[in-house]
Amino acid sequence: MSYVEARGLSRIYTAGDTKIQALDSVDFTIEDGQLTIILGPSGSGKSTTLNILGGIDSATSGSLTVGGQDICQLKEKGLTDYRRTQVGFVFQFYNLIPNLTALENVELTAGLSNDPLAPALLLDSVGLADRFRNFPSQLSGGEQQRVSIARALAKNPRLLLCDEPTGALDSETGKKVLIVLASMAKLNHKAVVIVTHNAAIAPAADRVIHVRDGHILKIEDNPTPVDMESISW
Repeated sequence: MSYVEARGLSRIYTAGDTKIQALDSVDFTIEDGQLTIILGPSGSGKSTTLNILGGIDSATSGSLTVGGQDICQLKEKGLTDYRRTQVGFVFQFYNLIPNLTALENVELTAGLSNDPLAPALLLDSVGLADRFRNFPSQLSGGEQQRVSIARALAKNPRLLLCDEPTGALDSETGKKVLIVLASMAKLNHKAVVIVTHNAAIAPAADRVIHVRDGHILKIEDNPTPVDMESISW
């Protein structure tokens, strides 16, 4: 069984008398130790998919099995525990706490887990061994994003969800962030999911899920992903 399996997953939003089909009975799988990209334009349903994967939003129908558990069947307490222990989030605009240092931002998240990873070692692994005591305002955009990756990993989750993680960065800095994320999938055996509209990075993924208008157009598997270093946009 795949680590993540979606079957007939749908999400309908209601605004007055209007119903908006954000996801329409989609099926997909996500594997441990792989980098998966969910690719599509704005309004395609990719962010809705990510939010349901993260337990932030709920499906209208269908099932979403993560690690053998259908999270669509969880009540609020179960979803809170799922978000706290099994999922790490990396956001486009970092969302670091400004009055905490890089190390303190990571330590704060580590405190939520029963099996955390060492914050100092995580910051070292993303190339920030000399920036522990710096506050977010003293870090570049790329450095802040790498802190946010270390923070997401501090809980030691199996599933790392990244919402346009390079959207606020220039291409060279963005590439450095993507290299870190790809290495986390391979070296740390995490299921890493990146939601993006940037098709240029797709060749570096193990799996690409193409979405449009709430449907999956196709799923591509790359048996030999290109090195992230060779990607440019």
